[in-house]
Amino acid sequence: MSAFSRPPGGQPPARKPQKPILSSKTTAAPKTPAAPKQPPPNARQRAAAAPTTPPAANAPTAYAYVRQLSQRSTTTTLYEAPSHAWMKFGSWSTALFCFGYGSYTITFYTHPPEGLAWWVGPSYSVIAVAFVLVGTAFLMRTSGIVNTIRALPTRGGAAAQSSARPRLDLEVTVKSTVPFMPPRKMVVPYTDVAMKSRIVVPAEYLRPSEQLDRKREGERAREEKRKYEMTHLLTAPFRHAFQGAKSAMGGIRQLFTGSGFGTLKVGETSYKLDVTNAWMLDDGRALDRLVKVVGVDDTVDSKWARIYQ
Repeated sequence: MSAFSRPPGGQPPARKPQKPILSSKTTAAPKTPAAPKQPPPNARQRAAAAPTTPPAANAPTAYAYVRQLSQRSTTTTLYEAPSHAWMKFGSWSTALFCFGYGSYTITFYTHPPEGLAWWVGPSYSVIAVAFVLVGTAFLMRTSGIVNTIRALPTRGGAAAQSSARPRLDLEVTVKSTVPFMPPRKMVVPYTDVAMKSRIVVPAEYLRPSEQLDRKREGERAREEKRKYEMTHLLTAPFRHAFQGAKSAMGGIRQLFTGSGFGTLKVGETSYKLDVTNAWMLDDGRALDRLVKVVGVDDTVDSKWARIYQ
């Protein structure tokens, strides 16, 4: 039987069903984006309650320093100003000269000499008032200068020392403008005292080994200076006289220019703080740690903040 012959019965053979041919490129249905996952309610509440600003970088250091000072048995001197003798001498001498010249010129208005024009007396009265105002301004240059700042220990024994928040008061004394008068004394909490700028200028960052080298260089320079003083005794009076003249010129310069003074605020009142010639504990870093500085953002963690710690 050939391949083209029909089977018995005359019916053609049944064909196998063919599978549909699909195209190799099919278009996928677009996927709908999934909705973003919402945090649980407790997480949202914690995120809303969290502070937006980081804590102060030097807060732990300041807290520890306050606690250390409050637990001492004696007062701690943080700042002591120089005498400012030349500044006061220049202030009072200039003020007395202005007051005296103003008193002399006012006589041309109260008792004018004969033969003067009518406008001479009123003109001299204006000059007298101007000299009195200038003398008052020079006299007030020495007012409000801080004399000493001391940290007072906490009173109350172990109960006060074991409190969660230590209490520390500062005793601030202000020099009197009138000579030979006692200074004015104030006792306030350390949180009520502020400065407009830091006393210590941020210096370059030094490793501990470099800081030790700097300290040794300073000690070596002081030792050489002492040896020079001991081996050159004949010229010592001239050197000391030059240092005295330099100190006098520095006081007069402070009187006329007001240089070398910072601003210390006690409550709402501003006072003058000599930051160039005064003695300060730890070269001023003690006050920088203890007293808040207005205008400096302590919440920003920077290299200078790490240095001050």
